Amino acid sequence: NTGLESPVNRQAGKPALHLKTFGKPGGAPGEFNRAEGICVDAQDRLYVADSCNHRVQVFTSEGKFIREFGKPGSGPGELSYPYDVKVDAAGNVFVCEFGNSRIQVFDDSGHSLEIIGGAGGKPGQFNNPWAIALDARGNLYVADALNHRVQKLVRSRSLGAPAPLPAELSGQQPARVPALPELRAPL
Repeated sequence: NTGLESPVNRQAGKPALHLKTFGKPGGAPGEFNRAEGICVDAQDRLYVADSCNHRVQVFTSEGKFIREFGKPGSGPGELSYPYDVKVDAAGNVFVCEFGNSRIQVFDDSGHSLEIIGGAGGKPGQFNNPWAIALDARGNLYVADALNHRVQKLVRSRSLGAPAPLPAELSGQQPARVPALPELRAPL
């Protein structure tokens, strides 16, 4: 027993084991103001969307602060209420920005690479996106909260070459939405 362990109650089965808690309210590194989304990359680094601090913080699996990126604003590298974060197989970090109604893609060092979408109701646009997911092919799914829908942005095979649309969408003209590699949304 490390002294950090304590049982956590569950409805069914054996209780989970609480191993660690880190962070406290605030704006300094390692502190949070509404931690929203969370994910783990292939190197077991923990990414936390720190919504009201308008940033993403990165930690070791033990909770040691590594770095942060983002600051309040609407330009490249700036964030407005990041609600979710996901890391793809290539190490690109996708940040769902509720406030800017977009998805911003960063490299693994926190440099902005691409902005996907923007405010609106057309395909490839968002109205306060809430959460994101990536599938095994790297396609991006967006819970588009105030448009009351989920959008799937299809990854192309290579930059500049659109991927074929799934059979259920054939015959519909895609809206071109840039990303890494290029993503697009069906009309």
